[in-house]
Amino acid sequence: MAYSLKATARCPVKSPRKTPRSKRKGRWVVPRRADLSFRALIGLGAFLVLAPVSANANRYDPTTLVFPPFAHTMGYHKASDYFLRFFLGRGISFRNPQGVCAVRMISTDDPASVKDDDELSLFAASARLHQILYNEELFKLKLFGGFGRGEGKFWSPHGVAATVTGKIYVADTGNDRIVILKTDGKKLSYVSAFGQFGLAPGEFDDPVGMAVDSQNRVYVTDMSNNRVQVFDSTGKYIYSFGTDYLREPTGIAVLDANDPWTYYKESFLVVVDEEGKRLTRFSLQGRKEKSITYKTLNLETSRFAYAAIDYYNNVYLTDSINCQIHKLDKDLNPIVSFGRKGTGEKEFLHPTGITIWKRFGQVFILDESGAHYYWVGVDAYLRGFFPPEFGQKGKPGTTISIYLTEPALVGMKVYDSEGVLVRQLLPEFKQFPRENDIVWNGLDNNGNFVKPGTYTLKMSIEPTYSSRRHFKKELTGTVRVVSSEAEDMEKGIYGLPED
Repeated sequence: MAYSLKATARCPVKSPRKTPRSKRKGRWVVPRRADLSFRALIGLGAFLVLAPVSANANRYDPTTLVFPPFAHTMGYHKASDYFLRFFLGRGISFRNPQGVCAVRMISTDDPASVKDDDELSLFAASARLHQILYNEELFKLKLFGGFGRGEGKFWSPHGVAATVTGKIYVADTGNDRIVILKTDGKKLSYVSAFGQFGLAPGEFDDPVGMAVDSQNRVYVTDMSNNRVQVFDSTGKYIYSFGTDYLREPTGIAVLDANDPWTYYKESFLVVVDEEGKRLTRFSLQGRKEKSITYKTLNLETSRFAYAAIDYYNNVYLTDSINCQIHKLDKDLNPIVSFGRKGTGEKEFLHPTGITIWKRFGQVFILDESGAHYYWVGVDAYLRGFFPPEFGQKGKPGTTISIYLTEPALVGMKVYDSEGVLVRQLLPEFKQFPRENDIVWNGLDNNGNFVKPGTYTLKMSIEPTYSSRRHFKKELTGTVRVVSSEAEDMEKGIYGLPED
């Protein structure tokens, strides 16, 4: 048995100068070269830049998350710390990034067009700067706030959450309060704050994580009070939970069944606690449903930081010690760990904040080296053929076992040794993450058992959204057929005379 792996990107990396103007697509391609350079640097929401995609096909290249297509970002997908200092000032450093959120503001959306639906507003907290970094009108980076206790000031902010109507909620950790800001897509301004230091309902002792559901309920991890508190959109206390179980909760992500961009229509939330070593799933009412620790992921230790949930209800978890993004299904079963330590492509330096715009699978991750921009992709592995050789006797056929990291459209074809298609097994059939077993019974497209020989199975794996039509993965393997009906008949097994 032999099998190989090949990934094919449908968005080839090209120089903007060599790309025919008639074929350029996307908001970031404009005729004037000066404007093109500026937009290529600023990219989507001014957060992605200065890390062009490499064309080296032999490099380390996991594809659970993939770079956006060339036409979308001109090949740039990372904002480095150098870039932030260049545009915000030499004294600016984003070395202690925390929470981040992405949202499509109603105020900036053109309801008559779908071309701008993926243009997001992003808000990120810098605990070191005591400020919120955000994009203004897509093309400008701005800072809001500064150290202090008054209006529009912060003391080591952490979690950030936003609504489509333009409300921004910030966990002002050092000031033990939640600050409400508002934006019209251009300017960020102070609205109000709620909470103070204390143990009573509505009071905080180190609020860290922030999340907002589709009904605009606000969820806050109250770290040193060992609980999660829930408020309405104005900051009015509703309920709390977790004091009997949680230990210094930090990151939180929430999904409710009324969210328009959720596949399973489930409601749940996940909370990180125990110094980043545990993740727990709760109902929205606070009923504990399942917990996992770093040991579940076969790790020696961990520092889980922030969490996010995608369209298929998969949970993404940043790990600042192992410098990875752990992906789990909605029941917290591990799927894959993405990335490794470093500052290169698909590498992270102590990642913290993460956010996913579920509609299109746009993923933003913060770490000490800057901000990363990905689309949800899919990785696939051929586990093997069971058995690798088979004949017509007994139980003819073989089971093809593949592992997926994301729901995907899987197509599978069988070719003989001369490259002739003999069987199409799956015409882009939807498969779900983790192990998938597909059976080939040894028959061709006409229902006849194939002749003895070596057969090549080619599998194409394509995401169901986000990077679909821009990226696909191909797996190739071989299986041997050692007998067939024609061969058995020639040997007289069916009562016919032998030669």
